[in-house]
Amino acid sequence: MLQSLARWTYETQDLSKKHFKDVGSDVRSLLTSDELDEPVVIFCNGYVEGLDSVSANKKKTRGRKLLRNEEIMNQWLAKEGQTVNVVLLTSRAEGYQLLMTPIPCEDGGTAVRCSLKKPTEQSTVCDSCVFEDGNMSSLFILWSDGSIWRYHLAAVTQQEDRASHLDGQRILKLSSENNLSKVCIEVVHADFIAVSGITGLDSQTSVENLSIWSIPYGTLQGHVTLSTAKESTNKDSGRRHLVYLHKYLISATPDSLTCHFCRCDNGTLAQALGKLSTDQVDDNDQRENLTINWSTDDKEQSISSLEIASTKERTLSMLLGSTKVNKTVLRRDVESLRAHSPSDILDILKKVAEDFQKRKPKKLLPGTTLEIVVIISSLAGSACPEFLSAVLEDANVNLILTCLEHIKDLPEPFVVKCLELILSFEEDKIPALSRNRGNDRPNVGKLCPLGPKQAWCLNQVLGCPFNTVFLLSSMKKVQFDLILLFLKYLVFLVSKECQWCEGDLPDETLVDWISVTLDAHFTQLVLTPEAKDILVSLQSHVQQQLVFYSEVNEVNRFVQAIGKTARKSPKDIKQSRESTYSVEFMEL
Repeated sequence: MLQSLARWTYETQDLSKKHFKDVGSDVRSLLTSDELDEPVVIFCNGYVEGLDSVSANKKKTRGRKLLRNEEIMNQWLAKEGQTVNVVLLTSRAEGYQLLMTPIPCEDGGTAVRCSLKKPTEQSTVCDSCVFEDGNMSSLFILWSDGSIWRYHLAAVTQQEDRASHLDGQRILKLSSENNLSKVCIEVVHADFIAVSGITGLDSQTSVENLSIWSIPYGTLQGHVTLSTAKESTNKDSGRRHLVYLHKYLISATPDSLTCHFCRCDNGTLAQALGKLSTDQVDDNDQRENLTINWSTDDKEQSISSLEIASTKERTLSMLLGSTKVNKTVLRRDVESLRAHSPSDILDILKKVAEDFQKRKPKKLLPGTTLEIVVIISSLAGSACPEFLSAVLEDANVNLILTCLEHIKDLPEPFVVKCLELILSFEEDKIPALSRNRGNDRPNVGKLCPLGPKQAWCLNQVLGCPFNTVFLLSSMKKVQFDLILLFLKYLVFLVSKECQWCEGDLPDETLVDWISVTLDAHFTQLVLTPEAKDILVSLQSHVQQQLVFYSEVNEVNRFVQAIGKTARKSPKDIKQSRESTYSVEFMEL
């Protein structure tokens, strides 16, 4: 352990041995804060002391502040009210504890101790961080079961009993397929948490990603891949680190360090990982993500960079129509960019959207060309808002369907705009759908208010994942005549008359869409005569479904009772019969 410290200033040109002072104890960490006049030295035995005091009293006896077999796992400075505290996360065989020592302190400080409540008895800490929001601080812990919990540090000082536990709140649950030894967490905003090292966010499940998640809703806001041109030489060893500093997320692995520009604006979802609208970024503040990979030599890196730049230029030229489109070359180039520089694909799509706005008349290239890019790239909706806006304005049905199928985490406003577009199309004006989309569907009959192609397209919109809270605000903006048509179609789906689409949409999804539609336009639906028949029909079908499911529940209970009897042994059945009796009344 380190037992000597040195003060370094800009005037100190070299740190020779004469500048170091022996402090006589094992130093674990130094913490600094703008709120403090001097750095704080934390010793391995839990002793806390200011740097000036350490330098002046190197022979001072610093007694142990930790319990027997207790070790420090992590340490932070956290502000509660007007008090700055040293927070220590410690581990023992009995579990995990928090120690909070107010600064300034004398004689190593007097720590307030509190035990952490774990999700399960077997849970262990994988990573942890502290986030300070104003004068309040919270501790975030990634547990071994994949869950991330938040603990409010203000509650620690209120605990009087050492044996008491500090309760937390689960904010997120990661997939159990992740190797949690590689996963790091860092809170970047009161409403957003960054998670580095998780997999399974795209088709290449083994690729590690840096992602942003919403703390209030637990939803994925955006992600970028952390894979480099070459596989890491220490793929399964070494610690990972994640730090948020001056609008940058700094992700460090054993072989590389990457800086990702990140901004989370209060009041908006997912202004992060490059998802920046043009009016929110200064021209001087648009920086490229920087990656340093010391497992690859400089010559290989420079060649790789030139190849990537050439591939990007060739792909953009084809998508803008400057050169003839060769689909084979396009597929190869997009796959190469996805593997080595995914951020360039987002940059290409952004430039395609900018070119679309300048065209007169506005028109994207043939949809099949852009469909190739969307299918291969595995994009996140929060990362390409400009491109999604251009897709909606271009109104190419096949391209819209491709985005619905292959772009993850689509924002609810985009989903509702797609719904509005498809409802406004006329059946005979919908072009032939590519890859047999809906072309082989039989006639839906006279009861369906939509044509076969229009209904099939609308089902793809209804099947998109959504959050009802954000869907509601977008549905309120839809024209009321389209709402009436949409509600008629939902009633048609609930009636089970649509045999060819049965099973495509779960009943829960239909119920959510019906509820949101009624909530968004409740007053208009009640006061509009045209809506009366629709609402009466909906009520009738809902009552039928209630009767059906009540009968199903009765059958289910009956089957369960038979199953319990069938699992009993003959001996148990005989004993049961001997211990029971029946009384029968007969009328003569």
